Amino acid sequence: MSGLVENLKSDGAVIPVTLGNKPTEAQRVLGAIEAHHAEMAQRLSVLASSMAKGATPEEHSSLAKEFSSYLRTDILPHARAEETSVYLRAQKVGLAQVVETMLFEHRYLGAKIDEFETLTGSEQAALSLVISEVFSTHAQKENLFILPQVLSSVPDEEVGEILSEIQREFTKAKGDTITSTVDLRPLEPRARHDVVFSKIQSLEGGGAVTVINDHNPKPLFYQIDALWPGAYSCTINQVDERTFTMEIVKVG
Repeated sequence: MSGLVENLKSDGAVIPVTLGNKPTEAQRVLGAIEAHHAEMAQRLSVLASSMAKGATPEEHSSLAKEFSSYLRTDILPHARAEETSVYLRAQKVGLAQVVETMLFEHRYLGAKIDEFETLTGSEQAALSLVISEVFSTHAQKENLFILPQVLSSVPDEEVGEILSEIQREFTKAKGDTITSTVDLRPLEPRARHDVVFSKIQSLEGGGAVTVINDHNPKPLFYQIDALWPGAYSCTINQVDERTFTMEIVKVG
């Protein structure tokens, strides 16, 4: 953990904040969120470790499905809930740079989940360990650097509302379509097209996936059209010099 502290200090961000004599309600809320983080990290770790220990093909397939399902139905909605609750509050108390880093980690985690679903066997098991470790470290950063400062910044009567806010946003996020956008930027170039192919092949007629990339995705469009002639329509937009989006729609 000391390395994590040094990294944040060197970036000019914040050092850990303790609640000190803050009322018991703040300690309760912090404890509840920390416990939830620990529960999620533990489940990911157990599943990833089980895959990495050489499970049979049948066992591996079952573990991989459970791992992927948990990431999409719990971890990603939790991340979205944080973005629309805790992170917004954190930006208002001088943690904008830290929040920017945490948002990047959310995008990175989402991209790695997409990549995980394109792999099999030992490669998939190895990536599951990476995903588990990324989430665990990310949650520790929130516990140390964001949550205490946010909880210390609000009036006593609003402390409990933060937990309720997270729970409401989590419920809302679980009902959203989590897989509609694929951010390719954190992925290695060799893995990008396979991630997109996996996504678009699961689309029903009229369904769409929006791809975010750091260069013009025309080559991807040409490859899709060559593999599935006329099956998909693509619209490319340039957001800025290094950001492009491409909406891929299943025809029919």
